[in-house]
Amino acid sequence: MYAVGIDIGSTSGEALILDGDQVLAWSVVDTGYNSRRAAALALDEALAQSGLARDELDLIVAGICRSIARRVGNMARRVGVEPPVAFAGGVAKNVGVVRALEEALGEALIVPEEPQIVGALGAALVARDGQD
Repeated sequence: MYAVGIDIGSTSGEALILDGDQVLAWSVVDTGYNSRRAAALALDEALAQSGLARDELDLIVAGICRSIARRVGNMARRVGVEPPVAFAGGVAKNVGVVRALEEALGEALIVPEEPQIVGALGAALVARDGQD
């Protein structure tokens, strides 16, 4: 059975194809401003290296999204998070994670238009307003 793992970070996207415990192929590409394109490009390059077609792979992305959402949902319940809930950071651009987390929490999430810059916005506001 073949499996693929895809990791998209802020600067690079990686795809790796396994056949059991053996690495068949892997690829690293620059993320740039389009993480979805980087994921597709990394997967396409790994597929080309391996000689496999997409339909021969067992994609694990949905399982990863659900796993992340379960973990975060459990932590949120332990600390008593109540609605409304905002989701920020680069992962909030991943629609699969957003949907899975909404399902895990049983609540719709507030996701800013550009969630990956929310931390930087907060830092800029602190710098502007001081630390009082």
